[in-house]
Order: sequence, then structure tokens, then C-alpha cells
Amino acid sequence: MLDVCFVTRDCVTRYKNELTSVLTYMQEKSLQLGQFSKRLKYAIKQKRITQRELAQRVNISPVTISRYMSLDVQTPGAWELYRIANALDVSMEWLLTGDNPPNATKWQQRATIAEAKLESFKLGLRNLTETVSSLTQIITD
Repeated sequence: MLDVCFVTRDCVTRYKNELTSVLTYMQEKSLQLGQFSKRLKYAIKQKRITQRELAQRVNISPVTISRYMSLDVQTPGAWELYRIANALDVSMEWLLTGDNPPNATKWQQRATIAEAKLESFKLGLRNLTETVSSLTQIITD
């Protein structure tokens, strides 16, 4: 049982380090001060919950949530941001920087890219079919 706890603690530490480095990168990219609070307000409104409910869901004091929304504090720490984003069903990247749609997950982003490539392929195939049809008609004439 002790080994399981050790492995779990090790995984959590590694995950926390990766999350912290991603957060640092996103904060460096972050847009103007105040945009985070606007996106947080928007996400809370879209989720149709109160600040107090969000605070309870993520185990943060309501005062802290209020500060994030009123610009007293620029952005939360990595773990708070992760919990807030999960509670609001938005991506951490969108919450911090505004990049990507608020609810886009990696699989949704990949699906969007795949759909665009598929449409491009369909257009190319349609052009090829028309060219082959034209050449066939020229040869048969």
C-alpha cells in the first residue's frame, strides 16, 4: 500500500510541475490585465452559477473569487486555475489568454482541423473528377 501512495504522490508532483510550466507560458502570453476577469465573469454567467457556488465547487473562498473578478488579483495559481476551468467547463488556455474557443478540448480542436482538411480534400477530388471527365470527353471526341 505504501508503494501505491508513493507512485501516486510522484505522479501528482510531475503533473503539477508540467501544469505550472504550461501556466507560466500562458501567463507570459496573457492579454491585457482585466481580460481574465472578463472571461471569468462570462464563463460563470454561461454556466449559470453564482460566484459563491463556484467558490464552493473549487474550494476557494468567495472573497478570492470576487478579487479575481474585480481585478484585485490578476490571475489564480496553477491549481486554482485548473479547478476553476474544470468547474466552469472551459479550457485553462482560454480562461487565461482568450485563445481558442472557451469550451474547446484538444479532441474538438483536432476534429475541427480534420474537418477543414477533409473539405480541402473533397474540393481537390471534385476538381480532379472534373479534369478526368473533361479529358475523357476530349479523348472520346
